[in-house]
Amino acid sequence: QPRSRGLGDVYKRQIWKEIIKEGKEIELFDNVDARILANFCRYQALFEDEAVKIFPDKKKLDMYGKQALSYAEKLGLTPTARARLVVKRANALNDDDEQDSMMA
Repeated sequence: QPRSRGLGDVYKRQIWKEIIKEGKEIELFDNVDARILANFCRYQALFEDEAVKIFPDKKKLDMYGKQALSYAEKLGLTPTARARLVVKRANALNDDDEQDSMMA
């Protein structure tokens, strides 16, 4: 049975709220990430909407899944991306410590 129009927007909002909540807990996002996050939510919602169809279009599933994964990587939502972020933050802290010790 076809979904009512606008349900994709509901999915996008649900995904947005979940990701924002989780991201705030680990200080994952800044204001620059809003557009990237919006695109991630869009493709994730399209993927989920297609996946629940009785006869999903495999090409669309593949395309939406790849797009969502690409944005997830950019946002640090995958384990690999989060590991890179941890290393980046640790290096930044070390650089700050070195600068502080040089100023003292």
